Amino acid sequence: MRLTELFDSPYSFVMQELTDSKALYYFKNSEGLDFRVQFLKEGYGTWEVSFGNDTDDGVKVKRSGTGDEFRVFATVIEVIRDFMSKAEFDSIKFYAHREGEARTDRNIRDSRIDLYKRLLKRFATQNNLEFADQSIARMHLFQFRKKQVNEEVEVSLHGDAEKGYTLSKIEVSGDDRNAGQGTKAMQDIVDRMDAEGAIIALTPDDAFGGNKNRLIKFYRRFGFVPNKGRNKDFRFRETMIRYPQTNEDTR
Repeated sequence: MRLTELFDSPYSFVMQELTDSKALYYFKNSEGLDFRVQFLKEGYGTWEVSFGNDTDDGVKVKRSGTGDEFRVFATVIEVIRDFMSKAEFDSIKFYAHREGEARTDRNIRDSRIDLYKRLLKRFATQNNLEFADQSIARMHLFQFRKKQVNEEVEVSLHGDAEKGYTLSKIEVSGDDRNAGQGTKAMQDIVDRMDAEGAIIALTPDDAFGGNKNRLIKFYRRFGFVPNKGRNKDFRFRETMIRYPQTNEDTR
């Protein structure tokens, strides 16, 4: 069987678990070895996928043949495809090899990783995803990301969940200002803030073509309030602030 046929001949698999933070798949190869593919949520919209054929007691079972190894990887790719159809995600990280993992012949390992990368890039193209090679030294990390649907919207967001975020720019191109693109982008941002439990601050500015009073009303719709009085957070110079909200919030 040719290599491309091995890649196009994945094993059948079943999903064992799917929650908001974890997914687990299971399949057997032609030798009857058990394989598990696990997805763990790292943060908002980001998942890490790993796979292996460890036994339940943690003892590594014998490695399958080279051809089967490619079929196993092809199965992992199909599992990722299935996962994307069932779970919410923005990006998926995939470690082809980590620093410190069991050593193999370097030439064989690098050749295998190159093949993995080719297949992952093909998968990204077929599924309208962005592909990124984020490998460092001997740690090989690849990542899929959803392409921006609203490429007409330019957003500049800085900070982190612990210290809070500052939204310095959200600009919609002239042809799309009445198409709801800015509203959708803003909703995505505040949903993320609520999921992270993060504060976000901004200053309405007409520098990018908007009307300042309309912008204030626009941001109020999403829960922003003046950054003063009882709502004042002295860490931010911005004139409007939004605290993370839940269904029980009455702020």
